[in-house]
Amino acid sequence: MKNNKIFHVICDIPQKVVSSLPLLLLFLTVVLCSGGCEGHSEKTYEFLYSYDRNIKYLPEKKWSKLASPQLAGWSSTKLEEARRYSENIHSGSVVIVENGVIVADWGPAATRYKIHSVRKSLMSAMYGIHVAKQEISLASTLQELKITDIGGLSTKELQATVYDLITARSGIYHAAAYETDGMRRKRPARYSSDPGTRWYYNNWDFNALLTIFNQQTKKDFFVQFRQEIATPLQMEHFRMQDTNYHYELNISSHPAYLFKMSALDLARFGLLYLRQGRWRDRQVIPAEWVRESTKKHMVFKPKNPEKGYGYLWWINKSIYYASGNGGQLLFVVPDSNLVIVHCVDTDKGIRVKSDQAWRLFDKILDARKVK
Repeated sequence: MKNNKIFHVICDIPQKVVSSLPLLLLFLTVVLCSGGCEGHSEKTYEFLYSYDRNIKYLPEKKWSKLASPQLAGWSSTKLEEARRYSENIHSGSVVIVENGVIVADWGPAATRYKIHSVRKSLMSAMYGIHVAKQEISLASTLQELKITDIGGLSTKELQATVYDLITARSGIYHAAAYETDGMRRKRPARYSSDPGTRWYYNNWDFNALLTIFNQQTKKDFFVQFRQEIATPLQMEHFRMQDTNYHYELNISSHPAYLFKMSALDLARFGLLYLRQGRWRDRQVIPAEWVRESTKKHMVFKPKNPEKGYGYLWWINKSIYYASGNGGQLLFVVPDSNLVIVHCVDTDKGIRVKSDQAWRLFDKILDARKVK
């Protein structure tokens, strides 16, 4: 056990310390005498001392991290400002990945956090795989699929398609499991909109997608996620015990599908999308699905066409992102070859406001001196 702790500590020692053997020995002596690093985040990296943008890096079982952010043209000073700001807003973990390499990170990036609605973008990926296998059709209606709910659905509601659900435009304003208070308050009146005519961020749509997935593939969603995404991406911290179906059978027959994931594993998922669904020699998600699911299928305001919604992804200008209650965010920035993960320990009652998380995002981008 002590050997493991020493290894983890060595990986976090700055380069200037490693280059000085006496200081290193002193540091290890302190570690041994103190009994190790209890509560360490158990993240280990292979440090890179050179960096070539022409190489497409990918993590192996462990991530590679730049020995200095300046190797990739980042400002260490501005990254430190971003880190201090993240501490002030009580972020849990932040991971910044450029071109498949960790530029900087802070907080316990190996800790498994409740990712809340980030789960919906994971569902989008699974649909991409199984639509390509022709097991699911976006054109299928709920009537054709025999999908209903407590109290039944109207003839009009049954005409909603899988495409309507995956773009949050079903027009079905039925109570749903795992809704926030805000969702319940803002939910439109039942039967007030035809399918496909109005966008509403609706957990009923998202939960029904799970029922459709399991029904049409005849497979369990979480088992397939492990097999088709977590395993090929070598997610370090993914465990089936951190997934569960959340039922509220008094209001709906469709459960929510919940995950706990680490910031490091979410970064792998973001990198998969950044690489157009390809991981080494395997096309995990069809590239066409990645492109189609991350483009705007709905624009929020005609006067602001830069913001919209894809297939369970949010889009803002040239970036797309997965977002969860409390400040859970996974940003993919194709123009800069970046993936940025922000996790919050909501189990402790901590919440980071959206504007605070976006300000942190802007501070991180500002630290990238190479444009």
